[in-house]
Amino acid sequence: MKKITLLIALACISVLPIAAQNSSTADLGKDAVLLSQTSDGKVVTSTYKVKGEVPQQTKFTMHFAINSATLSPTFADNAAQEAALKAFAPKLKDTMLHLQSVAVAGYASPDGNESANKALAGKRAATVKGYLANQWPSLNVTHSAHACTWKDAMSAVEQSSVPEKGEVLRILAMNVTEAQKEMHLRKLPAAWKYLKTNILPMMRRAEVTFTYLMDSIVEKKSTVTPPPAPAPAQVQPTPTPAPTPAPAPVPVAVVEEEETGIIIDMTDTESRRESRRERKAAKQKR
Repeated sequence: MKKITLLIALACISVLPIAAQNSSTADLGKDAVLLSQTSDGKVVTSTYKVKGEVPQQTKFTMHFAINSATLSPTFADNAAQEAALKAFAPKLKDTMLHLQSVAVAGYASPDGNESANKALAGKRAATVKGYLANQWPSLNVTHSAHACTWKDAMSAVEQSSVPEKGEVLRILAMNVTEAQKEMHLRKLPAAWKYLKTNILPMMRRAEVTFTYLMDSIVEKKSTVTPPPAPAPAQVQPTPTPAPTPAPAPVPVAVVEEEETGIIIDMTDTESRRESRRERKAAKQKR
């Protein structure tokens, strides 16, 4: 039988590269932790640890021979998968990684007895779970079993170069039992041979799925805005002194003198004599 290698894309775990951004910190979430902050006078650089919120998964797939639940490191690409798994395991101790679950799902191909296939799938899951427990005893691993149906093979068939692909797909989509579908497929010798060699071996497997949250390091940059320069002091104009009010006019009493009598023109001698007589008369009145 031709050996088939299933290529599995493996996600690698590492600290996410620092991303420089210029937005505010509002989009980092309430669990963002400021790790450091520096400034060169023009730009402030803040480094945050941001808690992961979207679950991520990393999967590893071990393959089994037909009707077997024995895990062989040399079968298919098991050696490469095991090496990748061992390289991944130490990263579970990374404080940035928060493991949520480890699940093993066992599968069996749809050819043969359905109930026997489910039991075989369960044994394959248990085998891989035991392997994980032996390598990493602290892991809490759950497991489940799945007997594949012929309909599960449709996607692989669509992408393959199986002979009589249209007829094969028609049979896989028929509303009949799994045994009846297999009977119809066996009537297409070239197609059946292709299925046994290229499609069915991929379905005899056990998948290990690690689900976790991964923190990230985010760098934010913000431009330093200098405070506005103080406005120059405005020179206040010198007030013009109020004009000194003119002094209020002093009221003047006007006394009108009325002259009565007869004006006598006297000489100086006569005048002095008359003045003496008036003073003498005034004294006599006292």
